Amino acid sequence: MKSTVKTVALQSRPQNVVSMNPRGVPRMDLNSIAALRQELGQNDSQEIVERAAFELSDRLYLLNLAMSEKDHDQVGRMAKSIVAISDQIGLTEFSIAARNLSECILLCDVNAIAAVHARVANVGEMSLVYAVELCEIPI
Repeated sequence: MKSTVKTVALQSRPQNVVSMNPRGVPRMDLNSIAALRQELGQNDSQEIVERAAFELSDRLYLLNLAMSEKDHDQVGRMAKSIVAISDQIGLTEFSIAARNLSECILLCDVNAIAAVHARVANVGEMSLVYAVELCEIPI
């Protein structure tokens, strides 16, 4: 996924606007997955990534639940947890999106929280699918 930042003048005040392409393959650190494969072998690395993907999907569900309950403390905890796990298996874009959500929570930026949460959900789902599919491809 490619994001670009553009400066737009609105009523004589420049504002940063982020353009996001919601389609395409999310950024992943293929070296992390390759290192897992090299160290553990095809089957064990696939099992590790699948287990991590399951944990991440569970955390994504809990994140969505916390958002619906407006429990921003829990949203922050889930976002940090997603960052930690996704970094370990090379889900770069998912990790970045979750880190951005965590920062919005810390800043109490209520307007940005909903938008960034939607981004985390979108990128998360795509990242998990691609990670599992990538690990199923034999070396």
